[in-house]
Amino acid sequence: MQNETFDVKMLRTSCERCAACCTGGGPILRLADAHLVRTGAIESKDLYTVRKGELMFDRDTLKMVPVRTDLIKIKVNREDLTCVFLKEGKTCDIYDTRPSECRAFKCWDPKEIEMKYDEDPLERADLLGDVKGLWDVIADHQERCSYDRMQELTDKLKDDRTGEVLAAINEIIAFDLSLRDTLVEKAGVKPDMLPFLLGRPFTETMVMFNLKIVEKNGTFVLDHV
Repeated sequence: MQNETFDVKMLRTSCERCAACCTGGGPILRLADAHLVRTGAIESKDLYTVRKGELMFDRDTLKMVPVRTDLIKIKVNREDLTCVFLKEGKTCDIYDTRPSECRAFKCWDPKEIEMKYDEDPLERADLLGDVKGLWDVIADHQERCSYDRMQELTDKLKDDRTGEVLAAINEIIAFDLSLRDTLVEKAGVKPDMLPFLLGRPFTETMVMFNLKIVEKNGTFVLDHV
């Protein structure tokens, strides 16, 4: 008789606290989670923004595709990609106030979490759009450091003979980093808030264009490729 293999998840009917769902990337916050951030149940310092146009793995196409709008996610530990709220003993620091995707995720039955994927994501504008001054800074950064613009420039880079394209890219990188420094030094913004307010810096995300930023004489620039 031919041996059959079974997925152990098929035998589960409840959570066994294996913490597999807390590894590999944090949940996307949905509109229903806005109150968790507004009340401080989840602090902004523990969040980061995937900005419009940034590449992200798409579960349907199994490819990296540009996101169509802001996505706010919980940070993960860089060493093992575990959620920052996962603690020793595989316990969750915010279990009672965890996001809706976490509540919906059941590894033995994906129906509920698949429905959650269709819900509108929480965006920075939902939380900060009425904060005069700060939102103006965020909106200006989003425009000047647009991933659509960066994609347009990097597509032209290989044919750049004048250096103008490379200069334009370096100008965007410099503005991105300078604004972050200014917010910390002049506005008193804590550094761990920047990934939420402005998304991740290009020094971390240029890899999505198969490019690398290097430091030269104390300045971060895109080197010739």
